[in-house]
Amino acid sequence: MSRDWNKFWNQQADPRHPKGIPDFFLTHGRELSLVVGDLAEKRVLELGCGSGSLFSTIGFDEAISYRGVDFSDSMLAAFRASYPSVDTVTADASSYCDGAKYDVIFSNAVVQYFDRRMLRDHIANAHRMLASGGKLIVGSVPWRGARASFHLQSYAPPGGRRFIRALAVLGRSYFGIDPIGHWHSYRDFHLAARAHGLTATIFGCVQYPYRFHVRMEHRT
Repeated sequence: MSRDWNKFWNQQADPRHPKGIPDFFLTHGRELSLVVGDLAEKRVLELGCGSGSLFSTIGFDEAISYRGVDFSDSMLAAFRASYPSVDTVTADASSYCDGAKYDVIFSNAVVQYFDRRMLRDHIANAHRMLASGGKLIVGSVPWRGARASFHLQSYAPPGGRRFIRALAVLGRSYFGIDPIGHWHSYRDFHLAARAHGLTATIFGCVQYPYRFHVRMEHRT
């Protein structure tokens, strides 16, 4: 049985980003900010905002308005402790749609908890909220093409019990039981974008080579 991610994250106040990488939030935030672009005078919606660990690094504090959405009350409490005036909403990011219009809709390391149907619904809802000329940014998506090498290399050097364990973890992944969640392909996003009259641009991820970022925009 796969992990109940809602139950797990609703008990957390820490996004569990790597602690051993110096300046992780700064480096990763700057990388994402290049994909997001200028936020001045922009209306921003962040889905799966968590504790707000990337809020100022990406530059969301420079936006004309910002709303953060997360289903974890403990995460949002940690966010508000750091930024008392921030606008937050307790809701499920996979189905959130508030009827407002946003210039930037952003998530990071969130869609790994969405299966294909949830991903399609998420993009459809985001499209409804996307202002003319707006951008949907989906950050740090586990790349399906790198799944096998990721799991096999995680237990390197290949040999003995470690290699057998790697094969077992990889096999379980293909049956939908994966410690990371769901892996997605470039094609998933190109098809979803096309269905809504958007274009999808794929970017590599420096911090996590087995992940990628997506920027969706209205066709010009």
